[in-house]
Amino acid sequence: MHLFNRPENYVIDNDYFILNELDQITIPTKFIYGKNDFSVPPEVGSDALRKISSTEKELSTYERSAHHPFISQGGIFVQEVKNFINQYK
Repeated sequence: MHLFNRPENYVIDNDYFILNELDQITIPTKFIYGKNDFSVPPEVGSDALRKISSTEKELSTYERSAHHPFISQGGIFVQEVKNFINQYK
């Protein structure tokens, strides 16, 4: 079974934990979290930021967002992503 067909099964069957692989990331990386996200709280992003190997890495936390900052603060989100991409293209 491929990871993207049933990712929850892959995770369980293979004792997979993505945080253990983050040190392989060496490209510029941006994490964006909503302050009020209780599904994947911003602390997860802080943890991930520390674990990746990239020297160009950023974490943004949106004060008025939960799990979908691209919806609740869409204008700011889009501009921030554009700025990040333009910085490294």
